[in-house]
Amino acid sequence: MRRYLQTRQRSESTFKKSFRFSPPAYQQDLRFEAAQKLLRFTSLRCYEIAQRVGYSNIYYFYRPFKKRMGLTPKRYRQSLR
Repeated sequence: MRRYLQTRQRSESTFKKSFRFSPPAYQQDLRFEAAQKLLRFTSLRCYEIAQRVGYSNIYYFYRPFKKRMGLTPKRYRQSLR
């Protein structure tokens, strides 16, 4: 188990040095990029977009999206029109 943790920590450290993000932060960034495209180019509802980009609960999508973008997903979509 200890060997696994050392390997995992080293992998995460290398990843962070390369991408300047931790793996979870990088994954979230990719999800938000996908969500922005879906908000811009589809008429899917926000909960459907949340599910498509990997969030099982709209709250866990909505809150960090607003924190990062400064707008709720719905307002973000409205601002594009």
